[in-house]
Amino acid sequence: PELGPGAPAALGASPKFVALGTSRGLALVFDHFQEVRRVLGTASSDSVRCVALEDDVACLGHASGTLILWDVVKGSQLRKVDDAFAVSVEKVEFCCRGASDRAVAAIDSSGVVNRIVFRQRVLGGSYLHEVECLLDAKSNVTPWLSVSSTYAAFSSTSASFVVAFAPSVRVAVTWPRPQSEVDNAVVSINDDGILIRAWGCDLDALNSTEEGAAVDFVPCTLPANAVALCVVARGVMILGRDDVLRLIDRKGRQLDAVSFSSDYIASTRDTVYALQGNELQQIEARSAQQRIASLVDAGEWLEALSSQVDAVGDDASESANAIDLLRRYVALAVANAPARRAATRQLDLARSHFKMLASVCVEFCIAVTDSASVSHVF
Repeated sequence: PELGPGAPAALGASPKFVALGTSRGLALVFDHFQEVRRVLGTASSDSVRCVALEDDVACLGHASGTLILWDVVKGSQLRKVDDAFAVSVEKVEFCCRGASDRAVAAIDSSGVVNRIVFRQRVLGGSYLHEVECLLDAKSNVTPWLSVSSTYAAFSSTSASFVVAFAPSVRVAVTWPRPQSEVDNAVVSINDDGILIRAWGCDLDALNSTEEGAAVDFVPCTLPANAVALCVVARGVMILGRDDVLRLIDRKGRQLDAVSFSSDYIASTRDTVYALQGNELQQIEARSAQQRIASLVDAGEWLEALSSQVDAVGDDASESANAIDLLRRYVALAVANAPARRAATRQLDLARSHFKMLASVCVEFCIAVTDSASVSHVF
């Protein structure tokens, strides 16, 4: 028989915790220093198939079709739901909630999508639950789910769906699949109803609240089929079937890429967590200024200036940062210029140094479409 906590089977993350579900029906809850804070559940053969976290509460979806709501801090079971699904729960996410209740949306292996609302009888007391079907098995929904406070998004083999929770639960948008040999998509929905979808190699976006409305997102073709997607401040992080994690900005440009192989992946805002072997990896999508600062610290000034040009192209308010960065670069270059001695060779070195500096400054100012900034620097 299997001993210990069991093999990894699911991964979930929130700003406070990371939880690893296991094949023995347990969930190991870590803080962001990767210290175990709580073990939820009792060892059994009912494997944890998915994990969702919100505040101090976790929801575990099991192979039996059972959902269990847990208080992470106390380690106590808040509610067990065994009447929502008949087969394995493959994906669960917290969604809209009230002052004293919580709700999750979940998909089982047959394609049934349900919303379960947990209501407290009294503040601090036990929970009751209600099950509401969003889509039945006839829709052939695949196990990828994205939820915001007002919407849920998922896909079948033929289309992607956006379900609105208010004023009543309804399918707000059906977005047909693109021309693709792949039968499933990964999606992300925000509170404004903007749906970002990677179907195979096709990355695109849709405004689900206003038909035909423009979206600040340029469609692009990915180098490999997408298997996971996370929206971050700088764009979209996408894990491809080629085991490469890519950061794509809203103009369809690849900003960064790293080799990345994992069967279990979860994300919070700007951070991706993945289990590689027995090690929990954490990858952060740094802001433009964080990346530029790290390049400056490494002495890679030309790369930093190039990144700043891209930042200004994405956000005109970055012009002030661009001027400041150029000032610092010029000050450093002047302070470290070759000494101008009488020898012809030393004069040539100094002249070449300042010519290169002037060329970099002019090209930089032109690139940020603010040539007048030269007068502010010198």
